[in-house]
Amino acid sequence: MQIPFRKVLTYKNDIDYDDETLSFKGSIEKTDTHEVNLEGTLRAKPALLCNRCGAGYEVDFEEKIRLNLTDKPVSVDDLDTIECLEGTIDIGAILHSEVEALNSDYNYCPECQNDEEFEVEL
Repeated sequence: MQIPFRKVLTYKNDIDYDDETLSFKGSIEKTDTHEVNLEGTLRAKPALLCNRCGAGYEVDFEEKIRLNLTDKPVSVDDLDTIECLEGTIDIGAILHSEVEALNSDYNYCPECQNDEEFEVEL
């Protein structure tokens, strides 16, 4: 779902986004000439790899998100601000990148999470 930045209105508009891997229910609202807020609940079931044993597993993910979108370059390192410099807000790409951020964390499958006999070599 792509929305032209200039067409976002100054009051909250409901957004429902669904695809095979995630769903989002929330709203989008223009707060300034170059700023838009996207907030709502993101649900997904991403496939993750265990950092300990390497097994693949899925986890239910549900999180409230609030992101600031802008159509001009930002000089501040704000992790909740996303630049949409082409003038188009790609809702699908933004939501998928939020779910992909889970892969950069340490993930342990349920078996390894409960394994207290794991050896650590120093």
